[in-house]
Amino acid sequence: MRLPASPLTPIALALAVTVAGHLAVQVAAVGFPASEKYQAPDPVPSMASVGGDLQISLRAGQVLRAGAASYDAIRLEAKSKDRWGRIYPYPPVVVWMLAPLSFLSDLNALRVWGLLFLLLWPASLLLYLRWAHPTLEGKGAAAVGTLMIFALSASALLELERGNFDWTVAALSLVGLALLARGRDLPAGAAIGLAVAMKVYPVVLLPVLLATRRFKAAASCVVAGLVVFLVTGPSDNLQWLRALTSERTGWLEVRAWNTTLANALGWAFPSINASLADRVGLGAWALLMAALLAALVLARRAGRFLEPAHAGALAFPLMFMVPATSWSYTLFTLLPALFVLAHLWREAPQRRLACASAALLLGLCQTPLAAIPLRASAPALVPVFSLSLVGLSLLAAWVAWRAPALALPEPRPQIQPQSSVPEGPAHGT
Repeated sequence: MRLPASPLTPIALALAVTVAGHLAVQVAAVGFPASEKYQAPDPVPSMASVGGDLQISLRAGQVLRAGAASYDAIRLEAKSKDRWGRIYPYPPVVVWMLAPLSFLSDLNALRVWGLLFLLLWPASLLLYLRWAHPTLEGKGAAAVGTLMIFALSASALLELERGNFDWTVAALSLVGLALLARGRDLPAGAAIGLAVAMKVYPVVLLPVLLATRRFKAAASCVVAGLVVFLVTGPSDNLQWLRALTSERTGWLEVRAWNTTLANALGWAFPSINASLADRVGLGAWALLMAALLAALVLARRAGRFLEPAHAGALAFPLMFMVPATSWSYTLFTLLPALFVLAHLWREAPQRRLACASAALLLGLCQTPLAAIPLRASAPALVPVFSLSLVGLSLLAAWVAWRAPALALPEPRPQIQPQSSVPEGPAHGT
């Protein structure tokens, strides 16, 4: 099959799938199954009924400003003030980050937070495009096409509705990758370390830094995480960790927006044991992570050097397969990989079929088509997102191993040429 030569083709394919998915939902009325907790995003939501994830953080901020003595006090008092009675699940650094919004009403806080999301996430995406892909042809068109996908992404709309802060974690990770592309390893590692301190999912970038031998950035990442741990209070952070581990009941949560592998198993096999599904999901994730790292190492041994900023974007799908459901709201953070695919499309025509497949999966992840029918006689569904992310992770490992477009020769130390003029005899004084 002959595919177009334009490097913008992967972005065009992803955009086409995103639009087609929205049309399918509107015409055929498919997508999200009925669920009290997770509903399809409303195109025009009522401002009074949204922002659930932000509201619990606002309650925690109010408790902090009232002089709470410890994180446990903040967590339990925020639960008593929350209209859904939820226990506050986020680390102390998030309490401090969102506390200024607690001076505002819930409605105004959601408006401010939503505006920051719509400004800062696209800014981080464009910064990554400019610094990590300076030679990409048609960068303007690539930026416009990718931002159009972001504007149509069902996950972005859901993130906006619920007022979740996950986009800040993803934006910091992306800024870190952009800084890596400029050779600024210390601030790059610090940005990724701060993201990990807020939510652990970007920790998948740490082994990528090690595999690509950016040891200074990896060390900076660890140091930044430790600094946040100390500044926000070791005692409070330990209280958060104890609460997190004691309240965990497993990742098997059969919801349309849960992208974990355990959830996919739950849909396919309704009677499966939750602990078994967790172990299988974690094992599969570990294999996919190992495949990407092995690909990076093997490519390097073969004399090909994959830019860490590109490898990091290829690792983003691995953030989605073992965490709790809320991270699934940020599937729009997969979009930076489209720039990597565009780069590869231009330089390696023999890899265009793999690029096209990855672009189609990326576009599918932006649609409201959360699940497909498995058995006509039963309500069991298999999340498309979970399977798409597995496919993306496999393609990422293949690209990292075989892609000549992203395999740049390692920089060699410059050797000063020796002078051709023979030295004269030494003279005494």
